[in-house]
Amino acid sequence: MIIFNKYKVVNMFRFKSFVILTLVIILIFTLYNLNAFSLNKEDYSNYIEIFVKEGDTIWDIAKRYHNGNNDIRQLVYDISAVNDIKDSVIHPGEKILVPVDK
Repeated sequence: MIIFNKYKVVNMFRFKSFVILTLVIILIFTLYNLNAFSLNKEDYSNYIEIFVKEGDTIWDIAKRYHNGNNDIRQLVYDISAVNDIKDSVIHPGEKILVPVDK
C-alpha cells in the first residue's frame, strides 16, 4: 500500500532544500531543548561538600548556603539536580554537593 505514487516531485532542488531545511530546524530545536533543561556546571564556580545532619532537609541546607542573589527555590532545585536527588529525601550522613558563587 504505497500512497506516494500519486505525488510527483516537480522541482528536485526545491524538494531537497525543503528536506534539508526541515532537518536543520529539527536538529536545532532538539539541541536547544537538551541544553535548556540541564544544569550547566559553568553556572557555579564552587561546590561545598557537606554531610547531612539529623533533621536536615534540602530546603534547610539551601537556606544555610543561600547568598541572597537569586531565588532560594532555584538553589533547592540545583542542589537536587547536582546530587541526582529525585524525591527530596536525604538521609543523615549522606554527602551532598552544594553549589555556591553563582
